[in-house]
Amino acid sequence: MTTSPIAITGATGRIGGRVAQRLSAKGAPLRLLVRDLGRAPDLPGAQAVLAPFADGALVQEALTGVEVAFMVSASEDAERVGQHPAFVDAAAAAGVRHLVYLSFRGASEGSTFTFARDHAATEAHIRDSGMAWTFLRDGFYADFMPGLVGEDGVIRGPGGDGRVAVVARDDIADAAAAVLADPGAHARRTYTLTGPAALSFNDIASIVGEVQGRQVTYVDETPGGGPGLPRLLRRPRLGGGGVDLDVHRDRRRRARRGDRGRRGAHRAPGDAPARRAAPRRLTAAAGGRGRLSPRRARPESVRSVLGSMSGEGAVT
Repeated sequence: MTTSPIAITGATGRIGGRVAQRLSAKGAPLRLLVRDLGRAPDLPGAQAVLAPFADGALVQEALTGVEVAFMVSASEDAERVGQHPAFVDAAAAAGVRHLVYLSFRGASEGSTFTFARDHAATEAHIRDSGMAWTFLRDGFYADFMPGLVGEDGVIRGPGGDGRVAVVARDDIADAAAAVLADPGAHARRTYTLTGPAALSFNDIASIVGEVQGRQVTYVDETPGGGPGLPRLLRRPRLGGGGVDLDVHRDRRRRARRGDRGRRGAHRAPGDAPARRAAPRRLTAAAGGRGRLSPRRARPESVRSVLGSMSGEGAVT
């Protein structure tokens, strides 16, 4: 592990905070880049500094003397497209050698999902920066699934028969901490972080209902139809921000053109693992094995996420 401090952004959040705790427990010196010093975690060996993404001068100052940095993507809004390059440029100017970026599964310039395009643009900027890099592309969080359930015990949305290998935040943090502890072994690698089972929304509804001791069902709604669509997509935030509706507008436009693409083109963003995995008793996909792909590097156990929930749709 490096003797210079490891920089972590988003340390007041659910991913960055978990990563900081893990590295601090291993005795790593840390520099926590935050927007609010009053919310910074008090961890052994950690120094908190004020460095919002958009302020390149503060970011460069905060990253001076840092060789390895963990960049958690900023909150999902229109400003993020400009904030990310500013942060990357400041990191390169400060002399950061290796940037580990928390991206999103399926990041691509051609994606119909707005945020996947945003992440692809950030990845491209990092590649061109001259720094070594590692991209961790996570998907939908298992922790988020109970929040999709309405007061009537129904999950509504345009998921169709799409499937998603939801992943626990704890597993993402374990993977990120492992990469940051030995970044050289993961240089110029892109990892997709998933849970062990590709679950339909019917599977998810059944599992959430079993864990919470009530009946939960899934009602499929096609894009553009039914009151449940905006509610599903604007539920408690996924990974720090709400899910964009652009993907559904894009899909409606494609449908009008007759450009439906491959089977499953209308699935929710982040769905469609290549093969159907038998749904396990998820309790976030309980007791199963997660993975860092490619090459199934460093398998991480998937924790009982849904089993730790309390109340209806509560997220711990």
